[in-house]
Amino acid sequence: VVRTRPDGEPALVAYKGKLIVRVTNTESGASYDADVGGSALVEMHADGSQRWWATGPILLGVPEGQGNLPRGEYVIDGTYTLTISATGYRTVTWAHGSADDVCERLD
Repeated sequence: VVRTRPDGEPALVAYKGKLIVRVTNTESGASYDADVGGSALVEMHADGSQRWWATGPILLGVPEGQGNLPRGEYVIDGTYTLTISATGYRTVTWAHGSADDVCERLD
């Protein structure tokens, strides 16, 4: 935690992901080892919304109708911002980078 709000809750958090995370399709047993060792500064708001300034890969789940990417589980990589609204809507905006659909790897 880099900074807290007056109520003691985190306002700015420095984040570093795990180097490798295993993602598994529980129906088929297929798995994929995802590199998600990216880093970010995450601004956390009292309403539950977040803004990420990130570099490198992270794992991001997107529910149906809740993002500017289709429903799925993605490894987001590059230099980008991620905004998560108070309702959970996810918006990824890249300076440069890519989205790898992990679900496609597990079909």
